[in-house]
Amino acid sequence: MIRKLLADHECRVCGRPASHGHHLVYRSQGGDDYEGNIIPLCHVCHDKVHAGSTPVRRQIILTLTADERAYVVSKFGDNAAGWAERVYGYPEGAWTND
Repeated sequence: MIRKLLADHECRVCGRPASHGHHLVYRSQGGDDYEGNIIPLCHVCHDKVHAGSTPVRRQIILTLTADERAYVVSKFGDNAAGWAERVYGYPEGAWTND
């Protein structure tokens, strides 16, 4: 399923062809393979996300689609802002649940 979601997509961070599907909400946090939870990334940027690269993580969170934001809110509700700040380095107070 993830491979189908990546077809003809570019890396959300650098624009290279996407080769990895990054789970926005990690499976360990209750995330699944829903389309709104899969971010297309190249292997380099995907490795950087998991290595803790703040610039790459912020680029992901700043470019979320409405569907991706809605997915996060569905998982974390009023705690979505804290989750975005903790996991992706999104500036505290900048997230809204709309």
